[in-house]
Parts: sequence; structure tokens; C-alpha cells
Amino acid sequence: MHPRDWLLIFLRPTDVGASQALDPIRIQKGMFYLSREPSTPPAQRYDFVPYYYGPCSFSIYSDIDQLIGSGLIEPVPVPGQSWRKYRLTEAGLEQAAKLAATAGPRAVETCAAARSRVTNHTFRSLLKEVYEQYPEYAVKSVANLP
Repeated sequence: MHPRDWLLIFLRPTDVGASQALDPIRIQKGMFYLSREPSTPPAQRYDFVPYYYGPCSFSIYSDIDQLIGSGLIEPVPVPGQSWRKYRLTEAGLEQAAKLAATAGPRAVETCAAARSRVTNHTFRSLLKEVYEQYPEYAVKSVANLP
């Protein structure tokens, strides 16, 4: 599997009532948490560097663009913001389900746990948690956290 395959599995909503669309920060941090899981093979992880809001993998952005072009992800405008949220299309949901079946239940649970972990936080509390656990990724942060 490729890191973008994990991204598709990660973007699958875990709860029927849950918002499907995720903002770039939650995508970045969720994929960062997955990259820290021992069960994720190293060749299938994104590489992260310290950046303005903690760990960042620029490859995620290019993969999102590629997945949009493939019709598997769609951008969702956020009123009043220059950034967008992202969610799976119907084709993306189908592809993610196929990948999840290949990856196995443990991998799917790990992705679901990472998604839950990043969606159960406010923006600030998510960054604070990441910075406390991985201070080496906070060195370029522009976030003013107490």
C-alpha cells in the first residue's frame, strides 16, 4: 500500500452522524499519528517535518490534489476562509472500503482511532497535544499556545 491509500482509509467517517469533511490540520495530524504507529510499515508512512502548525508532510497535499483529480476526494469550501475541508466522494468511499478490506481490521481500527483522536479536539487543543508529545515538531510553530 501507498501512504495515499492510508489517507483514503483515514478519511472514511467512523460514525454515521459524524461530519465527513476534515480540515487540513486534522488530516495532517491524523496522518502524523498514523506514521507513529508501529503497525504502519515505514515505506507506507508519510514523512513529516516541523512547520507552522507542527508536523507537516507536503506529500499529503499533492496526494490530496491527485485524489481530487481522480474523483476520490472533493474539496468543501469553508465560508470566510481561504482553506478548504476534504471528504471522500462516493467513488472514494468505495475505494476506501476496498483498501480497508485489504489492510485488515487492525489497520482500519488504527485509522479510525487516529481520526477520532484528531476530531475530538479543538484546533488549539489538538496542536497543544501534538506539541506536548512531540516538541521537536513545534520548533517552527506560529501558533501562540499557552
